[in-house]
Amino acid sequence: MFGFIERRCPTARILLVDNHEGARSLLLSVLRHEHFEVCGEAENGQQALAKVVELHPDVVVLDLLMPQMNGIEAAPRIRELAPATKIVLISGCLPPQFGSEAVRHTGAQAYVEKWAAVTDLVPAIRAVLQNE
Repeated sequence: MFGFIERRCPTARILLVDNHEGARSLLLSVLRHEHFEVCGEAENGQQALAKVVELHPDVVVLDLLMPQMNGIEAAPRIRELAPATKIVLISGCLPPQFGSEAVRHTGAQAYVEKWAAVTDLVPAIRAVLQNE
């Protein structure tokens, strides 16, 4: 009957962590367009830790470079607090090879460059939710 069957992930609860309000706003729009539930936002790693405990997100989209506590420091702590929570690191000013190293170092599951987030963030989140 239909030429294709759309495969969708179940709705995931996502916590956005970025110190730039404009970046959070863009990411929020992208995620809501794809029917993800953004359960909270934070401006730094310290706020992210508190929100992880409070909100129990499925995925944390975590900027690497932030004041007070950056993503490199926050990701391992998030892994300790919520081992089942997936972490997707993002950054707007680091070379791609650093992002891959950050994933290995922090225990995150993926890295997406901010400039490519409109096209790459949703597939990265879907992949980590499906343990790919």
